[in-house]
Amino acid sequence: MKNLQYKYQNPDNLTQHQLWLIATSALLSQLNLHRHDTLLALGNIKTPEVIHEMRSCLQRDWSIKTKKNLLDTLKNLPSSETFTAILNNWESVSSLELNALDKVHTSFGDAKSIFKMVDFYQFGLGGSGDLAWHLGRNAWLIRQAVLIGLINEDTAWELLEVNGNLIRRAFNSWEEFGISYTIGAQYWRKHNFTEVSIKNFKDVLSFLLINKDSPWNHVAW
Repeated sequence: MKNLQYKYQNPDNLTQHQLWLIATSALLSQLNLHRHDTLLALGNIKTPEVIHEMRSCLQRDWSIKTKKNLLDTLKNLPSSETFTAILNNWESVSSLELNALDKVHTSFGDAKSIFKMVDFYQFGLGGSGDLAWHLGRNAWLIRQAVLIGLINEDTAWELLEVNGNLIRRAFNSWEEFGISYTIGAQYWRKHNFTEVSIKNFKDVLSFLLINKDSPWNHVAW
């Protein structure tokens, strides 16, 4: 399955708005090589093996076993404080000062790499920080939940709509949304902040911004 790359075809004749809602999950969907043009992540591929794999993923990585677990996660993720709080604390510090802190302030341990992130992004994120990291994963979780039968399709569209409204209020373009998500991924990997550690996310963002089968090039913001 990992070698499969889907064409963007919209086989279920979804509306542009529905396709937009699905596209908010695109960063994690592309990382897993899932479909971008169907509500179900793998389209009509819904074998017991696929269901078992997705169910195991939600339980192992997200502690999601029930609908209530899912709803609690969708509620809590957007309120998580990650890089945004760090940025707000350090964004007024100059590059020279951040570099000096990175070298001498050993109490931060491996997490000192956040100083490099602050230096890179301190003037380019606006007020939304890494919020897309949370909301984009929310959209992906909703699609996985409907795939394994944890929720039905009507509920999935309702949850995607609520999540999509939060995204609309916070971002002005797919590019802005994608950069915010990628920054969240970098922060999550702050203990191993290297080009290699974030390469997959950078490749995904490049695909979504320029590839002809990217949902972001089929559905306007």
